[in-house]
Amino acid sequence: MDISLNQKEQILKEVRASMAGATLSYLAALYKCDVQNLTGRLLGSGAYLSIGGQTYILTAEHNFREGEKTPGLIVHSIGYGARPEPVGKIVVREAPADIAVCEVGPISKQGESDFAPNDGNALARRRYEALPIEMLAENSDDLDGDVLFVHGFVGERSKFFEMAKGIISQTFSYATFLGRSSYAWFDPRIHLAVEYPTEGQEDEFGKKVSKMPDPNGLSGSVLWRANRKYYGLTDWHPGLARVVGIVTHWDQPAQSLIATRIEAVHAALSKIRQ
Repeated sequence: MDISLNQKEQILKEVRASMAGATLSYLAALYKCDVQNLTGRLLGSGAYLSIGGQTYILTAEHNFREGEKTPGLIVHSIGYGARPEPVGKIVVREAPADIAVCEVGPISKQGESDFAPNDGNALARRRYEALPIEMLAENSDDLDGDVLFVHGFVGERSKFFEMAKGIISQTFSYATFLGRSSYAWFDPRIHLAVEYPTEGQEDEFGKKVSKMPDPNGLSGSVLWRANRKYYGLTDWHPGLARVVGIVTHWDQPAQSLIATRIEAVHAALSKIRQ
């Protein structure tokens, strides 16, 4: 059944609002930090993931590749000024599929990983939650007409503050539908494209904006399918959503985000689960 543009916009708004709160605790920000000079920058996003009782970070491989170009630590954080910690061992690294998984390193003592925590911010004091691996969809089939959702960190909302000697990052979420890609290397068997028009949109607060945030930094964010099309207005809830990919690129000419499909993610994770 066809629905109007207004109905589509309302569905996207509802899914975005519900999913933003439901997925916040899974989000990881990856930074490159120069500990000696207390400077840093956002590399990308990721998700805390639980496999066999161990917590990992699932992200895009090129985030680590970019971070390794310069001296310093690659660290993870829940954002919002929380104190970051060094990432652990990288246990999966699939450059062609742009998938990487690292262990969550041991929590250091207060002051050892200083990029000082924002103690006055409740979002910075919360604990992350590891995404159960059962929340990863078995496949990425039949996505046409369903709502897709991405939640991560963007460079425009991640700033280093010299006075605080820390990085303050805020999350960004977006609900959308399948899109297209202009890239010659785009393979629909491996990749997904989702719409990300940069103009004439509303932000997550329902405010009309002249331009959406530059999505650089969302790389490594998991892409969710809401499963909204299978349930009525009163029956759907965020617990029905499943992860169907990992965001890896921004196709600016096509106004789309590109993601690696969940089937490739499962293949990469099989190295851990063996």
